[in-house]
Amino acid sequence: MINTFIYSNFNYAPLAWHFSSRNSQKKIEKVQDRCLRLLFDDYSSSYENLLNKSGQPSMELKRLRILALEVFKTLKSLNPEFMKEIFHPSPYLTHKKNNLQVQSRRTVKFGNNSLRVLGAHIWNSLPENVKSISVLNKFKEFIKTWEGPKCKCYLCLK
Repeated sequence: MINTFIYSNFNYAPLAWHFSSRNSQKKIEKVQDRCLRLLFDDYSSSYENLLNKSGQPSMELKRLRILALEVFKTLKSLNPEFMKEIFHPSPYLTHKKNNLQVQSRRTVKFGNNSLRVLGAHIWNSLPENVKSISVLNKFKEFIKTWEGPKCKCYLCLK
């Protein structure tokens, strides 16, 4: 029932949910927290313990995984052509040939919290051997187990 009534709403256009306000993102996590507490009839465990028990990632990690998948599909020409205008190879890091250019912006809302900037950050945080994968199914296998960027501070993610 949770998959049908709750997750289906958040799995529809998940990147749109990801760029909503931080307060809205906390509410989405709270919905998952409440669902897991109801499912396991466990009202004392932490949210992280409930996630481990269910085998589900947090909603934020799920959205970051989808973002990484969309960047992969764009770079491998599996997405519509207009997506190629969003991500560009980095001209600066020659030793990391698979990195993307992260364009700096003056504003947070329309700059750092944009698909162009966050997508490049997430892609650049992936290990080099993963960025060189050329088959979609292999990338999907990896991304299911990816735990997100190592550093989750504001400066690294934004």
